Amino acid sequence: MSALTSKAYLKMLITPDDPLVVQKVSQVVTNPLWPDVWELRDWVAGNMDYASDSELHGITDYWQFAREAMASGRGDCEDYSVLLVSLLRACGYGSDEVYVMTGYKETGGHAWVVVKAIGVWWTIEPQASTGEGILYSLVTGQLTEVSGYTAQYKFNDQAFYDLT
Repeated sequence: MSALTSKAYLKMLITPDDPLVVQKVSQVVTNPLWPDVWELRDWVAGNMDYASDSELHGITDYWQFAREAMASGRGDCEDYSVLLVSLLRACGYGSDEVYVMTGYKETGGHAWVVVKAIGVWWTIEPQASTGEGILYSLVTGQLTEVSGYTAQYKFNDQAFYDLT
C-alpha cells in the first residue's frame, strides 16, 4: 500500500464534519418521503462528471477530498465514493453503516459504496446514471464483488478493514 493509499490517509479522506459537506447535505436532503441515501446518491451522480486522475491532476492516482470533488464537479470512481460516504456520514449514517469499498481485477481497480439503509445493506455505484447503480444485497450482506472486482478493503473516517 502506497503512502497515497495508506490506512490513515484513506480514513482522513472521509470528512463528515467539513462545513461544506454538512451544508451540501442540508441542501440536498429535502424530501421527507424519499430516503436520504437516494437523494444524496442521485445528487452525486447528477452533479459530477467522470474524469480520470491523469486528466484532472496529471498523475495516475489521486484521491480527492469531498470538498475538492464538489468544487471541481469531476472525478473518478474513488472520488465519487469518497464524496458519497462523506455526505452519508454527515447525514447521520454511523461508522458501522457506510463504507467506501475498493476492489481489483486484472484490468485495474474500482471503488463503490456499501451502506445499511432501511434495515438492509445496499451496494451503490455512485458514478452510474441517476436512478441506476443501486444493488440490493439483503441475502449476501455487503457485496464484496461488483462487476468482476473483488473487494480488497473498505473504510470510512473511523474504520479500515482489509478484506483480503
